[in-house]
Amino acid sequence: MTETFTDSSDVLSPVGAFILQTHVILNPPLAGGDVMLTFFASANLNGSGDFVEIYINGVYQGYVFPRGTPSCAIPPVSDTLVLPASVFNDTVGGGHATIDMRPGYGVDSLWCAESSIAVTTSYEKLHFSTDCNQNQTPDECDIRDDVSLDCQTNGIPDECETDCNGNGVPDDCDIRDEQSLDCQPNGIPDDCEPDCNENGVADSCDLASGLEQDCNVNSIPDSCDISIGGSPDCNDDGIPDDCQPDCNTNGITDECDLTSGASEDCNGNDNPDECDISDNSSADCNTNSIPDECEAGYMFISSSGPLSPLEGGHPLVHRFVDPPLAVHDVSLTFTAHGDLASPLENIGVSLNGDVLGTLFEIGADDCVLSPDVEVIIMSAESFNTAIAGGDAVIEMVPTEHVDADGACQESYISVTLSHYIPGLHDDCNFNGVPDECDVSSNASADCNTNAIPDECELDDGTAQDCNGNFRLDECDIVSGLSADCQPNGIPDECEVEGLDADCNRNNIPDEMDILCFTSSDCQVNGVPDECEVGFIFTSASNPMSPMDATASQSFRVTTPPPAGSDVELAFTASGDLSRTSEYVDVSINGTAVGSVFVTGAADCAIPPDDDTLIVPVAVYNAAVDTGDVLIEMIPSVGVDPGICAETSIAVTIRYTTVSISADCNDSGVPDDCESLGVDFDVNGAVDLIDYRFLENCLAGSGVAPQPGTPVCGAACLSGFDGDNDGDVDLRDAAAFIPAFSP
Repeated sequence: MTETFTDSSDVLSPVGAFILQTHVILNPPLAGGDVMLTFFASANLNGSGDFVEIYINGVYQGYVFPRGTPSCAIPPVSDTLVLPASVFNDTVGGGHATIDMRPGYGVDSLWCAESSIAVTTSYEKLHFSTDCNQNQTPDECDIRDDVSLDCQTNGIPDECETDCNGNGVPDDCDIRDEQSLDCQPNGIPDDCEPDCNENGVADSCDLASGLEQDCNVNSIPDSCDISIGGSPDCNDDGIPDDCQPDCNTNGITDECDLTSGASEDCNGNDNPDECDISDNSSADCNTNSIPDECEAGYMFISSSGPLSPLEGGHPLVHRFVDPPLAVHDVSLTFTAHGDLASPLENIGVSLNGDVLGTLFEIGADDCVLSPDVEVIIMSAESFNTAIAGGDAVIEMVPTEHVDADGACQESYISVTLSHYIPGLHDDCNFNGVPDECDVSSNASADCNTNAIPDECELDDGTAQDCNGNFRLDECDIVSGLSADCQPNGIPDECEVEGLDADCNRNNIPDEMDILCFTSSDCQVNGVPDECEVGFIFTSASNPMSPMDATASQSFRVTTPPPAGSDVELAFTASGDLSRTSEYVDVSINGTAVGSVFVTGAADCAIPPDDDTLIVPVAVYNAAVDTGDVLIEMIPSVGVDPGICAETSIAVTIRYTTVSISADCNDSGVPDDCESLGVDFDVNGAVDLIDYRFLENCLAGSGVAPQPGTPVCGAACLSGFDGDNDGDVDLRDAAAFIPAFSP
């Protein structure tokens, strides 16, 4: 019996001196005869140095293509090297055969447009006689002489083949001759395969046919996994526990965790609470391992779905099975599509026989695209009494005038039952989050730190927000945001309704200023004294950016008081302002009032440069006209946005307001409320200030005083005309001296 081994390499290129080409034969069999190495080459091979040396596993075996071989031959020329079997076997030694082809020094790789070499190895394999049954006779002789059968005619006696069922016939022949089944097929008779359920069918075939399941993919039918104890089945559903959900990976199915009490399911979603929390399907803001919705409560909602037809004489009923008892009001929301436009077309509603009312008596439509909706609200007490711990049966009875066929192609009504179920912790805003977590996360304010969200105190009336700023009044007062001069717990701005006057612009109505003694009112005319005699009004912006030719800035002052003096606008700025072409134009309510930073400023000044603009009182008041003041700052085209890394401008407005009453001694109190004397400023001392007032009033004998403010002439006489002769002269001055104490 002979067998030939043949191996061919790929075509290897290029072929040239010092370019090694190699072909490896993986685990060639031992040779039983000469080994023929046939080489095919197209290369520069016709010179004296043009040959190819052959090495196997590093051992030189000879050379091919001696001198005279045609160069660049197409098709390639061939040459053969013959090796004795012993030489090949000794060199290979049962391992790989690495054939190296080394061209001689004269082989020019560039001589031919394309050069290549390939090798084919062929030989007769070394044949060994076997004696698998160890009867001292070669197997082929046992078979030839009918000592052994060979049902597969593969040269192996049957007794040496696999015979798993011990019937003396090789398994392959049992299967081929249908003496044994092989349902897989995997070459193993089914009667030799595991059959754990003893149904006469191999387990693998039970699984392949779908007769049995193998959910854990261990090649054992699930029923056997369970019966032999390999897999538990805590709920006896025929499915191994390791194939069922086990979200907490404790080796016990979630269902069994819940039924055994090992895990809780407070929200009734058939998932252990710890898993709801770990997979973020439930929050646990206070980290107590209880889902927030169970602590805070939840909204119970159940709907009937559409019930039809909606027509007179055809009551429609829906049963809500065992709804939870209510703690808060219960909503029954009805959605209807039908013949309901007429006042005679309506629907009576009852709960467990108790009449609740009538739906759609007014305002409904016939068969509209958007269904009509109406809600009945029941108190928790009424609802709980009606259901008495059982089902809630809602009956809806259309009047006889409701026509199902004539008015609408399709008519229906549905009802939704909903009410809030409280949890273990308070959730006053019904958002599914415990109040303590709303407060701790700042989702809800708790300005009075009583652990109750402020919005709940406002909703239930336990706290007030009279000024509508979404803060509790008590917090407005404690924080100083609102005054409470009474004090009575009510912000002052809420005490006096309808009062808008705030002449001193301190955000407190004038009447409250007077009531709370933050302002005096010596004339008892409802006007704070500082507004009677005039006061310094000021308002300042924050720095505004950017400040360049591409961006103007503006500052709005809301309803400032009229000016009684020229208005000072003080600016600070940092930007590209060093040149005379770089400045800022200023306007008030669209009226140009001048320019600043025309000279004297620097580029990118730190701290910012400053400049002042004086606006005549008449110009200012005409521009404002009792409204808001909008001060616009418009940089000139020369103010380059690319010069400074940061630019800004700010403005402060300052002036004295209009005086209604004279205050000739600048005491802040109308002169009408003071008794003026030589202590002209009524500060308890006759000093240099009083002396300056005397100088201003001094006019001479027989001459009426002519101070800078004409209205103050009478005040001069009241204060300094000691001899009552209608003037302030040297005699009056002499009377002043004894009281003077600089």
